[in-house]
Amino acid sequence: MVKNYLEHEIKVKYIDGVLGKSSDWQWFITYIEETYDICEIDSMESFWLQYRNTYEIYSYFIKILETGIRDMKFKNPIVEEFFFIAQFFMGKLSLEKAVDLVESLNAKIFLLFIWITKLENQSNSSEYIIDTRLFLKHNIFKIIDVESLKLEEERVVEYLKIIDIDGFEQIKKCLLDNIQELAYPVSIEIFKQNTNTIISANAFNRTFIELPSDVSWEEEYILDMLKISIRNHEIVPVSEFNGISNPDTSLWTEDIIRELQEFFHDEITDFVLETIAYVTYRKEMSENVMLEHVRLMIGVIVSANEKINQLRCSSFEIISYLFEDKKINKISRKAMYIEMIKEFQKIKEPQIIGLLQKNKIPLSREQKEALKQFYDEQYKIINQVSESSGLMNYFENKNAVRTITTNYFKKVSSKFNEFITHDDGIMLASLFYMYMCFLLRLKNGSATIDKQLLNFEMIRIQNLWEKDYYYRCTDALHLFENKFEIPKKWVEDYNENVLNNILSISRYCIICKEADLVESMKSISENPLAHMATKIHFSEVFPIQELEQENYNRHEIDATLQEIVQNIIEVKGYKFINYVEVATYVKEIHRSSINKTFTFIGMFHEEKNLYEELQNKITDYSLQPYSENLVLGHVTQLFPILEKQIRELATMLNIFPYKESENEFMLCKDPSSILREILLEVYEELGNYENVGDILFVYNFMYNSNSLNIRNECIHGRKYTQGSELQFAFKVTLCALAIIIKRIEIIKDSTGD
Repeated sequence: MVKNYLEHEIKVKYIDGVLGKSSDWQWFITYIEETYDICEIDSMESFWLQYRNTYEIYSYFIKILETGIRDMKFKNPIVEEFFFIAQFFMGKLSLEKAVDLVESLNAKIFLLFIWITKLENQSNSSEYIIDTRLFLKHNIFKIIDVESLKLEEERVVEYLKIIDIDGFEQIKKCLLDNIQELAYPVSIEIFKQNTNTIISANAFNRTFIELPSDVSWEEEYILDMLKISIRNHEIVPVSEFNGISNPDTSLWTEDIIRELQEFFHDEITDFVLETIAYVTYRKEMSENVMLEHVRLMIGVIVSANEKINQLRCSSFEIISYLFEDKKINKISRKAMYIEMIKEFQKIKEPQIIGLLQKNKIPLSREQKEALKQFYDEQYKIINQVSESSGLMNYFENKNAVRTITTNYFKKVSSKFNEFITHDDGIMLASLFYMYMCFLLRLKNGSATIDKQLLNFEMIRIQNLWEKDYYYRCTDALHLFENKFEIPKKWVEDYNENVLNNILSISRYCIICKEADLVESMKSISENPLAHMATKIHFSEVFPIQELEQENYNRHEIDATLQEIVQNIIEVKGYKFINYVEVATYVKEIHRSSINKTFTFIGMFHEEKNLYEELQNKITDYSLQPYSENLVLGHVTQLFPILEKQIRELATMLNIFPYKESENEFMLCKDPSSILREILLEVYEELGNYENVGDILFVYNFMYNSNSLNIRNECIHGRKYTQGSELQFAFKVTLCALAIIIKRIEIIKDSTGD
C-alpha cells in the first residue's frame, strides 16, 4: 500500500546520505517507487493531485544529485523521468536530451515548469527549484523579469503544442500572457466585499481574509499585508523561519507598493498600502489615510471606556508613530484631528495618560498634573518601605523612577544599605540584582538625577558584591548532595567509546531525539512549579537573574526547537501531567542538556589521547604541548582551528563559507551562521535534528548564547578562563573540533577524495 511520504527512519537515512555525500542511492530509488503513487495523468486536475508527491520526489533527487550519485535502476519509468528532470535542473542534462527522455504527460508538464523556472532564475538572480507563478498568476510579469523567457518564446510555444490535456489551456494562456506582458484589468471586488474588515482600527493585527481560487497576485499581496501586526515601527509577520517570513514581507518593496497603488487606485487599497509603506519605509501618508486612522481611533476611544488593552489597536500604533515623526502636523487643523485630541484628553486613568505621553500624544494641563501627582506618589512610597520584600517591589515599580528627586534617591540608597546588612543568600542576591536594574532604569529614564552620581552608585554596589557579599551569599547557601555510583567498567567503556567514535559524545549530552525530548518534557511537566520559579545565578562579578524565556533573536535553531516542542505537545500532550509554557520547555531542555554535558564531560578522561590524536591530524598548526596544568592558551588556540574546519565542512556540503555581499566581499561567515545553515537545511527536510546531534553539540556549546557559548564567554574573559571551568572548556572544545574533523573525514571517505 502506497503512503506517499517518507517514513521517519528513511528520512533520517536520506539526510545521513546527503550529509555524508553517499553514492549509494539505489535503496532510496526503490523505496520511492514502492512508497509514492506516481502515474500518468489525463487532466490538469490529476496533475495537481499528484503535484505534492512529484515535487517532493524531484526535490529529493536534486539533493542526491549533489552527492556524486552513480547509475540508478528504475522500475517506474515516470519516476525515472522525474530523475531526468532533476538532472536537467542541475545542468547534468541538456534541455534537448531531457525532452527526448521524458514521455509521460505528467513529466512533460513538470519539465515545462522547471524549464520556465530556470529561465526565470537567469533573469531575476533567483534560486527557485520550481516556481509556478507565471502559470497561475496573471500580471505577475510586473514583478518577475521575463526577458529570458522572451528570448525563448518560440521554443516554449513549440513545446506547448505537444501537451494536449484537459485544463492545460488555462495554464498555457496565463504563461504566454505573462511572457508577452499582457496586462489584465484591475478588480477590487474582494476589497469591497470586506470593506468593514479592511478599514478598521485593528486591521493590521493578524487579519485573515479567505482568498478566492482565481485571486491575482496584486490582490493576494494586499490581503497578505493584513496578516501582519505592527510593533515598534516595524512589520511583524505571522511567523519566520530560516530567514523567510510568512507572509513574505521582503516582497513588499517600495517599487511594488507604488506599482500596486497605481494599479488599484482605490481608497480601500490605499489605506493598506500607504500604512505599510509608512511603517516600513517612512513614506509619507496622504491626508485621507491619516484622517481615516484618526476617524477609526475616535471610535475606539469612545467605546473603550478607558480600557488600555482596547486602545492598543493598530490605528493607535500608526497615530503614535505620526506624532513621534511629527508627520501628524499636516492634519492638525482638521476638525477630525481636533475631535480625536479632545477625546484623548477626556481620559483620566493615570496609566493610560502615561501611555499617551509615552506615545507623544498631547496631554491637557489637567492630565499632566494628574500624571505628575501619580509619579510623585510612586517614588515617595520609599517612605513606607520597612522590609526587603517591600524594597524589591519598589525596585520593580517602573513609575518610581519618573520624577524621583536626588533626596529621595539617597533615601533609596540608604534603604538598600540598611537591608543588605540583614539579609543573606537568595534574598540578598536578589536585592543586588534588582537594585542594579533600578539604577539602570533611573539612568535611562530620569532627567533629575545626576548621571555621575548614578555611575558612582553602580560601581559601588558592583564592588560591594564582588569583594564581600558574593562570598557572604555563597557561604549562606545549603549544599544538597545526591550521591550515585557509576561502575568503573561503565566509565572505562564510555571513555573508550567516545575516543573511538567522537560523534557518540552528542548522544550523552544533546537532547534531540523525539523519545528523549518527550521524556524530558514529561519530567518538566511533573514539576512545573520548580520551573516557574525565578532563578538567580551567583556570579563573582554580579548576580544575574535568568530570563523568563530564551532569546530567539538571531537564534533560529532555538526557534525551531520551539516548533519541535509545540508539535510534540499537539500530538503527545496527553503524556504531560501539567500544562507548561513552550518557552519554559525550551529553556529547561537547554538546562538539562547543559547538566548532562557537565556530567559526561566530567567523566571523560581521555583528553590527553584525543589532544595528541588531533595534533597528528592538524599539521598546518603547531599546538602547545599537552599539560595537566592547563593554561588559557590551550583552549584559545583551538578556536581559529575549529572555525577553519567548520568552513571546510561547509564547502563539502555545498555551502559557501564567505559572506555573499559585495560590501563584505569574501569576508568569512561567522562559524555559528555556517552551522545554522547546515542544521536548518536538515530541519527543513526532517523537522528535527535527530541525526545531526553532533553538529548541534558544536553549535550549542561553542556558539549559542542560550546555551554554554564557550567560545564567546572565554574569548571575552567572562567564563572558562581558569580552574575547573578552564578544564571543562578545554574538553568541550577539543570534542567539538574532533567532531568537525570526523565529519570531514566521513565525507572524504565516501567521495574518495
